[in-house]
Amino acid sequence: MSKYLQQGEIFYNGAKIKIKQDSGRIKTPKLLIAELNPLLRPVPNKKILGRRQKVWYYFAAGEVKKEKGLRSWMKNKLGQPPVLMNDLNPERNTSVLKNYLENNGYFFAHATYDTVWGKKQGSVTYTVTPGVRYHLKNIYFPVDSGKAAKLIYESKEESLLKPGAAYSFETLKSERIRIDDYLKNKGYYLFNPDYLLMRVDSTIGNHEVNVYVTVKNETSVEALRPWAIKNIYVFPNFTPASDTVRNDSTWWYNRYFVVDPSKSFKPRVFDDVISFDQQDIYSRQEHNKTLSRLVNLGAFRFVRNNFEELPNPSDTGLLNVYYYLYSNKKRNLRLETTGKSSSANLAGVELNINWRNRNMFRGAEQLMLKLYSGFDFQFAGQNEGYNIYHIGVEGSIAWPRMVPFHFIPKGSFVPFTKLSISNEWQRRQKLYTVNTLKTTYAWAWRPDLRREHYLAPLQVTYVDNRDVSQEYLDQIAQDSSLARVIEEQLIIGPEYTFIYNNTINAKRSNGIYFKGYANLSNNMLGAVQGADADNNLKKLLGVAYSQFIKLETDVRYYRKLSRITTDKQWVNRLDIGVGIPWGNSKQLPYIKQFFTGGANSNRAFRVRSVGPGTYQPVVTPDGFIPDLVGDIKLEMNSEFRTKLFSIVHGAAFVDAGNIWLFNENPGIPGGKFTADFWKELAVGAGLGLRFDIAGIFMIRLDWGIPLRKPWLPDGERWVIDDIQFGEYSWRRDNIITNLAVGLPF
Repeated sequence: MSKYLQQGEIFYNGAKIKIKQDSGRIKTPKLLIAELNPLLRPVPNKKILGRRQKVWYYFAAGEVKKEKGLRSWMKNKLGQPPVLMNDLNPERNTSVLKNYLENNGYFFAHATYDTVWGKKQGSVTYTVTPGVRYHLKNIYFPVDSGKAAKLIYESKEESLLKPGAAYSFETLKSERIRIDDYLKNKGYYLFNPDYLLMRVDSTIGNHEVNVYVTVKNETSVEALRPWAIKNIYVFPNFTPASDTVRNDSTWWYNRYFVVDPSKSFKPRVFDDVISFDQQDIYSRQEHNKTLSRLVNLGAFRFVRNNFEELPNPSDTGLLNVYYYLYSNKKRNLRLETTGKSSSANLAGVELNINWRNRNMFRGAEQLMLKLYSGFDFQFAGQNEGYNIYHIGVEGSIAWPRMVPFHFIPKGSFVPFTKLSISNEWQRRQKLYTVNTLKTTYAWAWRPDLRREHYLAPLQVTYVDNRDVSQEYLDQIAQDSSLARVIEEQLIIGPEYTFIYNNTINAKRSNGIYFKGYANLSNNMLGAVQGADADNNLKKLLGVAYSQFIKLETDVRYYRKLSRITTDKQWVNRLDIGVGIPWGNSKQLPYIKQFFTGGANSNRAFRVRSVGPGTYQPVVTPDGFIPDLVGDIKLEMNSEFRTKLFSIVHGAAFVDAGNIWLFNENPGIPGGKFTADFWKELAVGAGLGLRFDIAGIFMIRLDWGIPLRKPWLPDGERWVIDDIQFGEYSWRRDNIITNLAVGLPF
């Protein structure tokens, strides 16, 4: 590729940093090098298999005469100009490296460089001598009589500056921001970090420093006084043209003024959303909380607010608060299409039509009507021809509060109440038709960014099956457990989900995700009626209702494997589910049972193809493969993830798990959960590729192979010795391909 360069031009091949140890030995030189590398400029052209592919596109496009077109796209988007040795400024880089080291406590650091010029490419080596790193000894906070100074002193226990910690200029800046936030939450609206002075004394010896936190003498009087709220104004349907407002369009409601000439919103919408009240001391926390709540209402495109400083002779200033709310389009119609594929040789498409009204009754209620239809077809395998068609309709309305309770949230999120009714018709070709009617009344709320609650005190699901084919009836004669799929099902009871997730902070080296789920059905009714599936089966509205307790927990642990890079991660998941059918039921209803296998489960096995226990269904050559479900689930996953290049990431994984029945079923031998459950785990392993598009969309390909098959006789279940990658028949039956969107967990 050097043929494209002018005479005297050669490619810049990158830089290398060496740490020269002196009297102050660096314990983690690799970590320090990883911190210094991103500071170097320029960044060399990336190579793919030793080739600067983007540079080739740049030159191959030739001279571009038009701003748009294929050549322009190839040169400016796909291509990249060459990075040359002439672009290098090593003196600047050594200055940057030295400055960074000094800002991190290496006060007497110095750096040198050595360039290497070849015929086609060159490089540079920087040698850095950090010296001894300085640490903090004492931190002194202001002790004068000013109110702001007293507050700063009171907050010292929360300080980011800790005795014994390494000196860091960034930590000093962060400490100024922390103090500013603390004062802002105490009413000091006009204070800012620049009013704080951090004096560092490095002359005390022993490679230590003292830090003195003081308020600058030139700080204004207004910045050193607290501010309180006087009046609050809300503009619910603001437009730039509405700056001038008629007097008759403003009215007082409860504790604020509403400016809404068209009366598009009921004032009570903002009662639980605006956290400020008259005479409240200003708080940045309450300020941000209100903005977040207004955005979370979903009725506004964006939110802007303004504070007006009012003259006040007292020690406390006064502020008028203005909230300008730019409304979303009230109604919208959206068409969505979705394509999907699974490891069970199943492919399909779904079409959704969504109509939404974001302010149905002028209370920011969201009414949604959804019509959807789709089909899944078997393109290979024994189930080829047993296609699935479905069509459904759903209507829901969501209120931005907990109806009928008056619940004022403490956090930044608005609680919602949702009432939904849906009906779905599904046809399993050549087998049966399922009609599912469901209604739910639920509350959802989030105390903070990490925790989330969902409670449906009332949920009713009715499943009716019809148009059962003779083929399916014949299959039932061979496997009686299939009869449960076409039974009428009536499920009435509450549902609760709790989620805790601390993986949002990217700086953490590890993270935990926890999801707990509970679902009950007709337990009180069954107990009162003395329901017994064998001797006293009870019905409600002419249908034998389901009676059960279902619990599930999903725990995930995310661990970064390197302090130098964030591209390597080890993720583990434990998923345990227990369903206890009793009284009127011997098993969970089919739609509530667990399954394993598939793209987000045990990826070495096709979806719903494992268990229960050691059971394996009898399938005739011309019959279909049934879905396998159970009342108890245990699933364990471990996955190593790393970035390979560009948008391509890789993974290696091991999955294990199975499902079981709670009660013995003669039609499913080996399906009941016993003390030997650990001998019945299905185990698989594999590799995966993930294509991360701009960090917001990911396409995933996983290939898994079974290592242990629980349906085989005890002592023969490990099949590692049977692996034969060279045999087509083995590859066809054992290599499972999973195509999915997003990470498995």
